[in-house]
Amino acid sequence: MFNLRHNSSDTVYGVLVDISSGTVGIAIVASPKGAKLPQLIYTHRNTMRITEHGSEKSENIRRVREALFSASLILSQEGKQVLNEFDSNAVITKMYVTCSSPWSYTVARTVHFEDNVPFRITNSIINDLIQSAESEILNHIRGVEHVTSNGFSIVERATVDITVNDYPVVHPLNLKGTILGLSHITGLVPQEILDAVNEVQEKLFTETELRTHTYMLIMYCVLRDIFPRLNTLCIVDITGEETEFAIVENGLLIENSSVPVGSNTFIREIMKSTGKPSADIQSHMSLVGNEAHLNAAEFTPHIESYKKQISETLSQLLEHRSIPADIVITAHKPFERFFAPIIENVFKDTIKNEPRILSISQNIIDEISHGAGDDVYLALGARFFHKLHGCSELHYE
Repeated sequence: MFNLRHNSSDTVYGVLVDISSGTVGIAIVASPKGAKLPQLIYTHRNTMRITEHGSEKSENIRRVREALFSASLILSQEGKQVLNEFDSNAVITKMYVTCSSPWSYTVARTVHFEDNVPFRITNSIINDLIQSAESEILNHIRGVEHVTSNGFSIVERATVDITVNDYPVVHPLNLKGTILGLSHITGLVPQEILDAVNEVQEKLFTETELRTHTYMLIMYCVLRDIFPRLNTLCIVDITGEETEFAIVENGLLIENSSVPVGSNTFIREIMKSTGKPSADIQSHMSLVGNEAHLNAAEFTPHIESYKKQISETLSQLLEHRSIPADIVITAHKPFERFFAPIIENVFKDTIKNEPRILSISQNIIDEISHGAGDDVYLALGARFFHKLHGCSELHYE
């Protein structure tokens, strides 16, 4: 257990945990008061072995739990030593957890209240709209086929925009109008994952403040900070088992969707068709800059299948909204560089526009001083932790 003595310094120390499908990362971050950026003092990531046959949802959760406990124990030993060398008086006071798809859902809904005559806006009306938005979100989650046995729990909720008569307002209370609109985002994580996180906190990081976020909400907040003038974009996150899309329009996260194929899924299918071990396939995927990595015969049918699924999802989104041409892609190395041209080509063919890939990964990593690894997810988490973005929630009272 970490020493939790009173910390008299102006630096806040925290533990970051990044839970994805197939991998769990953990880090110690230092957030100096007044500094532009944080420091990642220690990072470690446990990557689960890719087998030819995918596991059931319950088995995958068990593997994630094991990777989480293993990474946490390593941090409590190696990380503690590194932290003591960095600052012998350091005190861990916060624990921030990030969950990516499929271990999270980030769902946005916009709801409205209308009347023929002007009405005065009250807390009661706003709260009713929030409840209506969350009911729609929970009904959406219940309709998902692969919900876990114990369901999902809400870890974060944020009202990010309120309009009166279609005009954005910051202080709507006591205003009058005939139409009240409200945009609300809810983040949900499987209860089994939350139970594992709580157990790690109780055993290793007692007395810390625990906060759990979905990756898309963190990404949304960090990108608003990095690109304050970029109000419309599409975020694409490629995890081990899913590819998740989020659309930001006029500065608001308004749509989220996913395809049940990720880097591990892709590798697993090639393992089945070729009999090659996963390490060989990953090595081949790392040959970015050499066109052979896309032209290899054993890759072609799986790339085409992946492109088809993404194209179908984008086409469904296009039925009710436009898709931005500015795209930010994140994935674990070396997969980002492998999948980026594939994603770019699908967007170009589907949205009938020339997409622009905004690469942030290396910039994010280079900006933040850290002790080990090139882990964009932990670097993003550190920036979020340091800036204390929350969800950019609108405080309307």
